[in-house]
Amino acid sequence: MDNNEVIIGGAIDNEEISQETTTYEQDIVKEVEAEAVTDFIKQIAYMIVSLIPVLAGFGFSYDWLNEDTVTQVSTAIITIVSAIITLIGIYKNHFSGKNAKAQKIALKKNGLK
Repeated sequence: MDNNEVIIGGAIDNEEISQETTTYEQDIVKEVEAEAVTDFIKQIAYMIVSLIPVLAGFGFSYDWLNEDTVTQVSTAIITIVSAIITLIGIYKNHFSGKNAKAQKIALKKNGLK
């Protein structure tokens, strides 16, 4: 094992990666960390899915999971995602930040606005 690769708890510690590592190696580390998060979320989802039949065997039911509930939840998710996309669009196209003001000044100095 190199000095550049210090494994702590199954993951590579970012603080121990020296400046000698290349950008490619750093990208690999970031990709592995992102996959670890995704895998953890999948594991939790699989555990929840596996618990549903076990709970049903003990007499617990999930009558709340019907067509009306699914419709309401999907409508709420679509509404929230639409609002977030709209807010991001407004934020990105609203030129009032420091950089935007500097750009406007440069444009006016050069007679482009």
